[in-house]
Parts: sequence; structure tokens; C-alpha cells
Amino acid sequence: MKNQMLAILPEIYQSGVWKKYAGSIEEYAGKYGDIAKTTVIKRLRLEKNLGDLPFLKAAIKTVGVHKVAMVAKLATSATDEVMAENVLNMSKMAVQSLSKELRVGQGLCRAVSVIKKIELDEESTFLFMKLKAKLGKNLSDKEFLKLMLEERERLEFPQKSVTGETFSATGRYVPVAKKRAVIAETNGKCAYPNCNSPYEILHHRDRYSESKSHDSIIPLCKIHHEFAHNNLILNETLKTDEWVMSVRRPLAKVSRADVLYRKYRREALV
Repeated sequence: MKNQMLAILPEIYQSGVWKKYAGSIEEYAGKYGDIAKTTVIKRLRLEKNLGDLPFLKAAIKTVGVHKVAMVAKLATSATDEVMAENVLNMSKMAVQSLSKELRVGQGLCRAVSVIKKIELDEESTFLFMKLKAKLGKNLSDKEFLKLMLEERERLEFPQKSVTGETFSATGRYVPVAKKRAVIAETNGKCAYPNCNSPYEILHHRDRYSESKSHDSIIPLCKIHHEFAHNNLILNETLKTDEWVMSVRRPLAKVSRADVLYRKYRREALV
């Protein structure tokens, strides 16, 4: 209900109907929509940027004001529908990064990583370093620990896609040796141009559901993984130095795998 009111708040303000029930539009929205004063002001100011952007304006009913405000000044009538799709399907951090990239014209965004430190006793440290010396010589301690945890997770839990499909170790699961080689190529960083964030996801540039191959995997941070599945990277199957971020990709060219990913993400964000 809050987002529904936010969507039509400018019309309510212009009509003057709020004057019958409150001393100000902020008081009215707070009383009948539980909307903060700062959000009311932000929504009313935002309206001037949404004149010819019906899709972004409609997105307010679902996601509220803040994500829409991040890209409203950057959208045009030609990119309105694609921008609205991005706002609906992407996390707040990813939309914020998209906004920054559109403003500066290149990928200078860095994901914020939260690192929790775990102190190991002498015996645990010895065992860890022994395994790393044998299995992960070219990896950092953090990268090797991540690989060990992923391997343990694979053994304990079935691997599932966003559609619920379970994969065997010879199918969807990426072999450890392949992971190591790919991660080493970027020194454990996200492969997106100018991104220095640690990698978090191994992304299939050729979608696995279509190629059934791991030859195209590439390490990405979560934010740029969202970029990829929201059709924001031109030349995605080529080398990363040929990648270009664009919001002008036609929605009709979205792969089925990306459609399912977006559906899953949208449901998770609700």
C-alpha cells in the first residue's frame, strides 16, 4: 500500500484532496501511508524526471522510490523500459553501481565486501597451509578457503539452478581444477573491466542451460553478475577488454536462462 500511494502521490498533491485531512502533504502521507517526510519530498521532486518515462514511474508501485530515483535522471524514453526492468530485477547495490557507471561512462564501481576474521589455532593453521601448499599454490588464503568450502558444500548439498533443477558432479558443477585456473587468471578479482572487487560467482558467458559447457566461465562479483544476467554487457562472449556496458539492449533478445534468473531475483527481492 505504501508503494501504491507513492506512485500516485504527485496526483494527490496536485488535486489538493489532502487538504481536507491534513495540514500538509507530508502529514497526509505519513498519516495514511506511513511514509516518511523525506521520502515524500523525494517522490515529489522525482516526478519532474518521470514525465516521459511511464515504465519507470510504474515501477514505483513495486519497488518504491529510492531505486527508481537512482536512474531516473539518466533514463530516456528510448531506455525507459529496459531501465525499469533493471530496477525491478536488480538489487539496490547493483542499481546504484549501474547509476554510477552511467554517470562516469566506465566501470569504476567497487562492491563493498564485508570480511569476517576467524582466528585459527596452531594445529588448524598447519593443516590449512599443508592443504594449500599441495592443492592451491597459486591462490591466496581467502581464495583457497573459498574453494574448500565450495567443495564441501557440493558434497553436502545438491547443486540446484534457479529453476530448482538438480545437477550431478559431472553436469552443472564446475570441477575444482577448472575453478582454480579461471580464478588465477584474474588473481581472484572480478573480471569486469576496472572492477577490483573480489570475485564471488563463476559466471557462464555462454549460458550453461544452452551450452552445457563450462568453457566460458568467468569470475564476477555479485553486482556485475547481475549486470550480465540483466543484459547490460555488450560483447559478453568476447574478451573482457571488449566489454561495453549498455542499457540499450532490446528486451526481445534476452535468453531464457536470463528470463528465469530475473524471475528468481525479482521474487527474492519482494
